[in-house]
Amino acid sequence: MGERDLTTEVYCHDLTTESRCCLCGCRHKQNKAAIRLMDRAQVAGRQMVGDVCYRCVTLGPQGAAQLMVQRADQRAKGAVMIATENVEQLAETSCVLATPAFDPQWLADKIKVIPESQWATNEDLAWAELEKEVPDNLDAAHKKQWMAEHLQERVKQFRERMIEW
Repeated sequence: MGERDLTTEVYCHDLTTESRCCLCGCRHKQNKAAIRLMDRAQVAGRQMVGDVCYRCVTLGPQGAAQLMVQRADQRAKGAVMIATENVEQLAETSCVLATPAFDPQWLADKIKVIPESQWATNEDLAWAELEKEVPDNLDAAHKKQWMAEHLQERVKQFRERMIEW
């Protein structure tokens, strides 16, 4: 494959849903906003690689790449467990059995070099979610104040969602 220019970005939608992280394979909840990994080197413009979970966002490019390789190793072990019907051990790796769209090591190498300035944060995601929830009856100054007051609580909720895994 050719060179890629990868970045993450926040995007908004109108759903409360569950998605699978394109990096580590774990499921995560989305509430009207998400962070996605984008490939900007496609001939026809940008292409979405997939959604990124709170944990991978928090880890940053280096940590997410390392986790991705670890999960790929776990997926390989999971395939062996399925073949040998070792159900007890399989339960421990169930969140990582999803197959990524790209070769994990290749993608991990590309993710490691994403500059921190092109890596969205959980604060970015929280801000986008809050923009969708801010009361309509507030003027611009009060909307910004309302969002600032709720930002840290929302980021705390993301951390609690990570602990649930």
